[in-house]
Amino acid sequence: MFGRAKYYAGVSALLGVGFGPGAAARHADDLGTFDGDVCGATGINDRGAVVGSCRLADGGFVTAYWAPGAAPVRLPRLVEDRPCAVLGIDNGGAAVGNCEFGNVGEAAAVRWRATPEEAPERLQPREQDVQSRARLVNQRGVVAGSSRDAAGARHAVVWKWSTTAPTDLPELDQTSCWVSDMSNDDDPVIVGTCELRHGGSVGVRWTPDGASYAVEPLALPPSTTHCWPADVNGQHVVAGTCQLLDGSLEAVRWRANGTEALVLSRVDARTVHPMLTVVDMNESGVIAGNYITNAGLTRAFTWSPVDDPAADQRATDLGSLGGFSTYAFGIADDGEIVGTAQNERGHDEAFAWSPRTSEMQGLGNLGGFNSMVTAKSDGGQVAGVSETDAGYSHAFRATEGAPPPPPAGCSRDHEAREVHAAQSARAIPHTTRKADSYTSKYDNLDIDEILRNKRLLRNYTKCLMDKGECSPEGPALKDDPE
Repeated sequence: MFGRAKYYAGVSALLGVGFGPGAAARHADDLGTFDGDVCGATGINDRGAVVGSCRLADGGFVTAYWAPGAAPVRLPRLVEDRPCAVLGIDNGGAAVGNCEFGNVGEAAAVRWRATPEEAPERLQPREQDVQSRARLVNQRGVVAGSSRDAAGARHAVVWKWSTTAPTDLPELDQTSCWVSDMSNDDDPVIVGTCELRHGGSVGVRWTPDGASYAVEPLALPPSTTHCWPADVNGQHVVAGTCQLLDGSLEAVRWRANGTEALVLSRVDARTVHPMLTVVDMNESGVIAGNYITNAGLTRAFTWSPVDDPAADQRATDLGSLGGFSTYAFGIADDGEIVGTAQNERGHDEAFAWSPRTSEMQGLGNLGGFNSMVTAKSDGGQVAGVSETDAGYSHAFRATEGAPPPPPAGCSRDHEAREVHAAQSARAIPHTTRKADSYTSKYDNLDIDEILRNKRLLRNYTKCLMDKGECSPEGPALKDDPE
């Protein structure tokens, strides 16, 4: 839930974020780079502070912090000659990530408490373990992730703001679990997935129990085999994706008691083999997700569940930017949904969809062909990655007002820039997690691919950064910093 401001629900109204009647349109605003001319964003908070990674002229990568209106600043490393990956930033300015510290790729979860002045503090593994990994941070600076033993086995843990020592998250059936989201409290409610010894997996919710946590499974809706929770809000309502016996997928929202669920099986009644996945939910319980059409295209939807299990649940397709596919990344507390869509020229473009107008607005690019959303806050701040007119990949923040004109003598559609587009695709920094590895649009209908490979950059960004569900194999990818 990197950069999600659930504790600050409603901040979007104060910030004036969004669009609609009387609201200014937004565009991609270049955040600047170091001497390597390549950067990517992985997190943003409600104040507009962005974190990510940048390439240097010598080919190395560094973690970066952009204060609103300022040039990028390097985040200090845990060990000077070892790399780090930053995953997210809370509204108080604390950033979280993973840093290498050994000679054979050993890594530790870290927290930059005073971004970017102070060196990161190392978040410790359990006493019997040797490494730690951060997965996400809430708006109170609480970090969730895993602790690893010498054999590489993982155990879900959480680090409170006041300490670097972990708190165990108990497992079901003595198998491995991983977290996917948590509420914005000092002692948060946490959701995730646990594998089962007899096979399969089950969605779970951890709730504070004194100084420790208790775990309970989320009820399986009828005819489903397993579920992957993706989000929990301040009312402890949970949203996620469940797989049916025939392999199809449906969107699910569990009530706060965890035993009653509302189910969305189809967005388009004509869909033969429904494939729906939940990517995010806001404080009001409104859900953003994606589904696969009969033609195999990915489309984004929004669902405002009717709080009646017997009701016919309906969702709304978000429309398009003139192309075939759309992909939702997340939803703000005011209902605005952001993501990436194919435009009329067949290129990818970051978008914002307004619930007030039911219209999708393209955020443009930085002079190149493609752009995409890679980070958002619950208050409506948006960051992403875009190609420039020179073919490089730069991080951007969505900013109100008209976009600047392209450089003199530069055509956004010049044929020679096809070469730059290919270079840019290779240059986008894939800082672990869910940074896209973060990535993704669905490449096929295979369940594992849909949950794990929703197009490259989105999968890194969702699965790895924990902003969406993952297949059973996903935890290994999500928990590794590289």
